[in-house]
Amino acid sequence: MRFGVKTGKKLSGAGVYTYVFQAVSLLPLPYMLAVSGYMGLVAKRGPLSFLFDAGFAALPRWLTLGLSALYRLTGHELVVYFILPVLALAFGIVMKKLLRGERKTAVIVRVILCAAVGVDLLLRLCLPQFRTLFGWPAAIVGFAVRLVMVGLVIADLIAEKRKP
Repeated sequence: MRFGVKTGKKLSGAGVYTYVFQAVSLLPLPYMLAVSGYMGLVAKRGPLSFLFDAGFAALPRWLTLGLSALYRLTGHELVVYFILPVLALAFGIVMKKLLRGERKTAVIVRVILCAAVGVDLLLRLCLPQFRTLFGWPAAIVGFAVRLVMVGLVIADLIAEKRKP
């Protein structure tokens, strides 16, 4: 891994951001699949429910609110179950294309990512309903993941700025 915009075949901070985002998007899926087969899991707290909570707590708030609206609109959790991996795959494909494109585009994408994650972190700090949506342990994990993600992208921008 190397920080910067043009890293050749090595992974950049924004590239790691993309992989972390994709992994976090897939965390709720085992719980959702298990619950669709056995509704008794909803009443119990366990490792699968923590994966669900931590996964959704680490996603951007606009995405969780959108998925929640989609669930309320359709009434089926399986719609959300299939949307999440499709979104993760599409995000990975688009980000790979943008991050490996022209230098100017790659820098702009990184700045937009920093701004989006920064606003998301501020919302988590300022609005109590965003903090405790999935409980404190998941909120702490989600905040830490988002903070690390923005740190990776900022490290790319700093490394690019230092290049001659």
